[in-house]
Amino acid sequence: MENLNEMIQQETEEVPEFNSEAGNLQTEEVAEEAVAEEAQDSGNLTTIPITTLGLWFAQYRDGIPNVHQLQAQIRGVNSNENLIVSVDNPNGDEMEPGVVKRSLRLFDNAAVQPVLNLPPANMKVYNNNTFRIVYSLTDDIIVKMYGVKTGLIAMFSFAIDGGMLPYAKVVSKKRDESIQIPQGNLAGYIQKLTEPIDLETLQLLYRQSSKTETTFTTNRDAINWLLARQDNITDINHHLEIDRVIMTLLR
Repeated sequence: MENLNEMIQQETEEVPEFNSEAGNLQTEEVAEEAVAEEAQDSGNLTTIPITTLGLWFAQYRDGIPNVHQLQAQIRGVNSNENLIVSVDNPNGDEMEPGVVKRSLRLFDNAAVQPVLNLPPANMKVYNNNTFRIVYSLTDDIIVKMYGVKTGLIAMFSFAIDGGMLPYAKVVSKKRDESIQIPQGNLAGYIQKLTEPIDLETLQLLYRQSSKTETTFTTNRDAINWLLARQDNITDINHHLEIDRVIMTLLR
């Protein structure tokens, strides 16, 4: 068990993580592979520009039906620096028949909070000024971007059977103007999904899995369960934990 714990720790530490300020993978070999493949796998797009949440929402809000901006004119408050929105109740609760209950969220950092400057597929707003925006980059690649106080975290993911399976993590600070698009092994992910699941490894990576009565046979079974759990989670750290588990299982 001690050796297995060491192996899990080593695998977790080796999951590719990017830093947009450095502009390179922390693993030089993977960085060289990304440069060679980026034109083929992502067309001509090799980087994604960054803008602020306020400017981004003003441009793309019509494509986010579950998040509505409130135009509030308050004396002494600069509306360009503060974004006030109402958000649909995730459970679909109604205040009265036909009227979905909504919650108010204030982003008082909208003028500095970075987001990827692309049209959104969807957006979810959580507590404590955190949120997730999903972008469709190509037919095969989706970006799950988490807005956090220090900047943004982009989980580049493969679109496989309706799921978003992360393969690389990119961290960007508030002063960055763009992030690079990392590459991954789509064929390798598809193959790994069919392989038998190592239950002991899964339980070490994600202890909640030991409490489930669901039977896992393949990696696909376990990852489908993880993705279903992630849909109902509102804590960004928990989101990132599940993303890390998936990346480690499919390496």
